[in-house]
Amino acid sequence: MDKLRELATSFYEAPPPIKAFNAVPRFGHSSDITLIYDENGVNVSAAVDYVQGTLFVGGFCLVVFIIWILAILVLKCFGKRAGIAAGHPFIDNGGSTKRHMRFRIFMITSSLLIAISGIVFLVRGARSIGDAYADIRDGSSGLNNIAKMIVNSTDEVIAFGVNTVALRDNIVAELEQKVCTRDGSGGVADQFDQAATSVVNILTALQDFSKNELTDIRNTFSTEFNSISNDFSSASDTGESYSQPSYIAGPVIAFGLLLTLGAYLAWKGPFIMAYFAIQTWVVLPIFSLIIVVIAIVLAVTGTVLVANSDVCLGGESRTPEGFMEIVIQKAGFTGDTLEATNYYIVNSCTGQYTRKIDAENLLLELNDGLDSISQLQGLIENDSTSIKTICGVTDQRLSELNGVMTDSVNAFTDFVGITERAVDILQCDRINDIFVDFYHNALCTNIPYSLMWIFSTMMAVYILGMLIVVFRGALLPTVETFDDTKGMIYDEDDSYYKNKVYVDPVEHYNGPYQSQQAASETDEGSHFYEDNMADTTSIEYSDMRGSQMRGYDFENNPMTYDNRND
Repeated sequence: MDKLRELATSFYEAPPPIKAFNAVPRFGHSSDITLIYDENGVNVSAAVDYVQGTLFVGGFCLVVFIIWILAILVLKCFGKRAGIAAGHPFIDNGGSTKRHMRFRIFMITSSLLIAISGIVFLVRGARSIGDAYADIRDGSSGLNNIAKMIVNSTDEVIAFGVNTVALRDNIVAELEQKVCTRDGSGGVADQFDQAATSVVNILTALQDFSKNELTDIRNTFSTEFNSISNDFSSASDTGESYSQPSYIAGPVIAFGLLLTLGAYLAWKGPFIMAYFAIQTWVVLPIFSLIIVVIAIVLAVTGTVLVANSDVCLGGESRTPEGFMEIVIQKAGFTGDTLEATNYYIVNSCTGQYTRKIDAENLLLELNDGLDSISQLQGLIENDSTSIKTICGVTDQRLSELNGVMTDSVNAFTDFVGITERAVDILQCDRINDIFVDFYHNALCTNIPYSLMWIFSTMMAVYILGMLIVVFRGALLPTVETFDDTKGMIYDEDDSYYKNKVYVDPVEHYNGPYQSQQAASETDEGSHFYEDNMADTTSIEYSDMRGSQMRGYDFENNPMTYDNRND
């Protein structure tokens, strides 16, 4: 059963985020993160080479960002011909508005998805990754606590072993006086001498053990294990600082809701011109800056995911234990430290740890010693008459000897309890379970999933945000034919409203063609402009009254003077 548990504990199945980001192209650069450190500390050239291999995701985001910027500039240069992609509103010329409606729905849906992505980012990403890193810190702290418990327990055993010097010397002094001499009869004299000799031998062996094996155990857990757990704690704190950008969630949610409101108002109204002005000149520029920040977040998160996958799929075994094995080798661990880390971490409780076996043997010897002392005390208490008769011991001498045995029984009972605690703490499952919990579960399962949520939600905001900025004209109300009720649309390019041709609709349909001068004399509030009288297909109806202006654009439905009376 223990073997099955050990195999189950050591088994690690990499989650999809780990597999996906571990497979990103490295373009010839190293994927071994352990090369960053060598016996001299940080290897700068190896660190640069490794970091370059993790920049694929960041490079992809940068390429997409550059394409986006170029697209905005090119579409802006196209001006009116690019329509909403250049920041101009829709023109309703009486034709089909299905395309307009599709864009309106897209803008509302995309804005809502951005707000929802911000919420998911905050709940499933930033907060859950904070919990995962807290688990790592707890696990690291747990290893530290167990190491301290082992150190304290071995210190107690060592101290108790040292304190047995006086106890042993006292017992030896008493027993060397030969309370009873063996007579070979197997009687009380033989039993007493045998028990006394056993007690002296066990006490001597325990003192030697305290000076050697237990000291090695203590030193291993007080230095190397403590160092490993501290390194993990430090690394997790660094990783958390780069992979938990919760500060971006609030602006994403707020601007997603603002854009949703703007898209709805532009479609269904009411048409609040001040809102559209703020949207055009404040909301969209700031939102564009947020997209830049998100690009940085994506690059950093992608790099962290790649590095995280390398930590979780290390060595020939492609497991966390494989990575730890490489770390231990590079750290130059030898002797008891190497054996302990291999047993408790790398091999997941398979094999054996010599010092743990020594501690278990110590417990057996202590129990044997306690049994021997108890047996000797029992002889003194139960066969005192025989001992006095056969061995010629006085009542006072026997009473003093019984007092020494009572002190020995009490001391050995405490000694056994202390050693039992030390042996229990040294059991592999206590240490390995903590390692599996914070390495397998937290670092190599929960954190990758949390980072994946962050990466996915921010990628959605990144792509949808770019599209919203490109088609930003769909966030403005439609310019309708001969509609004087909505007022000025805050188009980002004022020249869009210049050079319009106005023809009085009544005169255009029912009367003769008028010159520019006649039109100006007929209606003081209406003017006839003609940019190119030779191109009669470009005539448009417009109405300019103070700061308000609405026009009928015949770009898609041209009207010439030949069909003006149709």
